[in-house]
Amino acid sequence: MITRCLPCLPLLVVLTAAGAETVKLAEPGAVLPYGETREYRFTPTGAWQSVRLRLTVRMDAPSAAGSTHVMGLALNGQGIQGALSRTQLRLLNKPLDAKMAGGTEIVWVRGDQWRAVYSPDFELVASPKAGSSRILDVSPYELVIDISDLVRKGQENVLTIRHLGAGIGLRKYFQDNPTLDLVFAEMAVELSDQPPAAAAVAAGESLSADRVMWQPPAVCDAAQVVTLAADGGLTVKLPGQTLELVSRFSWQGGSHNTFGADPACRAQDGWQVAVSGGGAERTVTGSGPDYRVTRVIRWVGDHVEVSDTLENRTDDDLGLLFDNALRARPDELGEVFLGGDPDPARTVSTLYENPTLFVAGRTSGCGLLARDDVYRVKGVIYYDQGGGIRSDDFCLPRLGGATICWSLYPVLRPDYYDFINLARRDLQVNFTVPGNATLGNTVMRVRVVFPDTEAGEPETAEPCINYTWGETEDYSIVITTATAIGEENPGGLSLQNGPEQVLVTWHAADQGGQVLVMDASGRTVFAQEAGSNQLAIRTTELAPGLYHVLVILRGERFSARFAVGSH
Repeated sequence: MITRCLPCLPLLVVLTAAGAETVKLAEPGAVLPYGETREYRFTPTGAWQSVRLRLTVRMDAPSAAGSTHVMGLALNGQGIQGALSRTQLRLLNKPLDAKMAGGTEIVWVRGDQWRAVYSPDFELVASPKAGSSRILDVSPYELVIDISDLVRKGQENVLTIRHLGAGIGLRKYFQDNPTLDLVFAEMAVELSDQPPAAAAVAAGESLSADRVMWQPPAVCDAAQVVTLAADGGLTVKLPGQTLELVSRFSWQGGSHNTFGADPACRAQDGWQVAVSGGGAERTVTGSGPDYRVTRVIRWVGDHVEVSDTLENRTDDDLGLLFDNALRARPDELGEVFLGGDPDPARTVSTLYENPTLFVAGRTSGCGLLARDDVYRVKGVIYYDQGGGIRSDDFCLPRLGGATICWSLYPVLRPDYYDFINLARRDLQVNFTVPGNATLGNTVMRVRVVFPDTEAGEPETAEPCINYTWGETEDYSIVITTATAIGEENPGGLSLQNGPEQVLVTWHAADQGGQVLVMDASGRTVFAQEAGSNQLAIRTTELAPGLYHVLVILRGERFSARFAVGSH
């Protein structure tokens, strides 16, 4: 239900601090009923520079019972999110995240959905009487949000507030049947002569299937980009962006040992770091009284693989928190993706199914992938002038150990999908749709199963068998093109995709041959004789799509697929 506040009612304008005035949108005590939507209208006049939405709000409940994202905000049809970029935050009066007395960390906004606390008044949740539900250090009720870029100057503006509680069934979790209405002690806009905190930003590249599925990743030689320092830190030097990889390992006493430089950390007495090895594999060893960290770093073509073996040297179980952080220079930082989410208002993610961090600059980027099960489950992905993946709880058994595995993917575009498609390749989770698949709409079934072989369940993931344990997901997909050619001896070729070309290398050294490129229908679009075992094929003149490269060497045929994305 949408209720429109009557536009004929006069708006009360109250002068506040010098250079600012407040336009009241509703009287103190105004109520937005559970599940309803209302609109509030205002027309800003005068020589103001910025506009701030001021809300003091709670969800009516008999006691402090936590909080949830229950208030949808939009201005003139556009959702009001928590930030425009990592450096331009809308929320002005407090950080985007907060901590409760019970230790839980919360975020105030998720997309255009803002958090409100359960409370009978506007005091309880800020006081010790709220117990573990108390919000520490900041106001639990007040929101000051910069909306300057969304406001239409000299025109009527419409603020829409939605109560989302009915859609998520909040009342069913309470036995005493509270109203859970949104109650406002203040609802106003402030017109100020101060510059806006958030200015409009240029729209990013639109998402398309070509970009995600066909665009060849803009890879680089990781050995030329990622370097190791004597203190164990890694530097990722890309066009327009330099990132420092710093690793931290906690020790009993409140600080951290490190690989790399971190002025905020104090090393444990006796902590020593040594670097050994050469070429494509190096070893970093960090030793202290309580534990030893042995890091093996391997440069593998377009990425770097790292394994950290943590060994407890004591006779007691040892709490050991670890953190791998990519730190950017402020003037070089672009988008940061936490678990695939680019929302600049998101500061923390625990998405075990997507244990990735991607830090983009203006023209390049670098991804961090947690590879082993322990790191995936324990990993907390976070933003902090770049970001990292850390553990907030981890224990090494007495005289025991564990190995944490992760990878770095530097790419020559600030594109998360360049990184993620390389990671999918290395995790071997890509697959090819069979050439005889029916064109048009169809269903793709994805299954993860844990067969009970004693009960007669097959060991493989059959599409139509019922398994006691596992998960099945069905996706509606559209197959638009049939591929006329299958791969032949693809292991005999290696393909390296660049922004403007594909470099084809065959393993018969110093042996030339005939090179053909065919589109998905089997039509030859490129043919050339090569005098050596390598040939660069320019892709800028090829239409977006799937292609095959075929190399014929003394009658033996080698072929492999590659894709060309939108130019």
